[in-house]
Amino acid sequence: MLAIITDYGDVVRDGLLMTIWVSVLGILLGGAVGLTLAAGLSSKHRVVAWPCKVYRSAVRGTPILVQLLMLFYMPTAFGYQIDPFVAATLGLGLNSAAFQAEIFRACSLAIPKGQVEAADILGFKPLNIWWSIKLPQVIRLSLPPLINELGILVKNSSLVSIISVTELMRRGQQIVSASYQPLETYALLAIIYIALNLALARSGSFVEGRLAASGKE
Repeated sequence: MLAIITDYGDVVRDGLLMTIWVSVLGILLGGAVGLTLAAGLSSKHRVVAWPCKVYRSAVRGTPILVQLLMLFYMPTAFGYQIDPFVAATLGLGLNSAAFQAEIFRACSLAIPKGQVEAADILGFKPLNIWWSIKLPQVIRLSLPPLINELGILVKNSSLVSIISVTELMRRGQQIVSASYQPLETYALLAIIYIALNLALARSGSFVEGRLAASGKE
């Protein structure tokens, strides 16, 4: 394993940076779509809520690998070619959105109803109540589960290697082809993934502790 680090350290580093980059972009895109989706799922209008429920069920009911391949190959049916990195970011982000929507919706339900009722009495419009009162609290409450969701995205990012994105797993495959040391290479990748997820888990626990402490003050 030391030989892999010595000979291919730069390759591993580039793959790690790509993994982090595509995962962070995926969580941000998923957050933007997920907030919109959460608002739609909470809507009392069936015309708004029904498409959101269909999207959520479709995404959560199909493997992310299938979603990535569809996003990558579907444009070719219309004569277009999509960049693998763009397809990977869209795939991870749109998949994560379905799960983040549930996080945001659960956090929204945790907000005391009295705040919303008071704002309604004061004449706040529903959109203003969402943006000014509910959204800041939803984001604050959702930070720990969102960090956990980022850890899931980091692991799922290994699947984007199938559409030729040179993240950590793809770089590992290249190293195996060049060094003929699959066991050492994949053991090193496993250690890196474990380290990343442990760091994220610690971060989530820290944020959760801080939120709990601030809630008692």
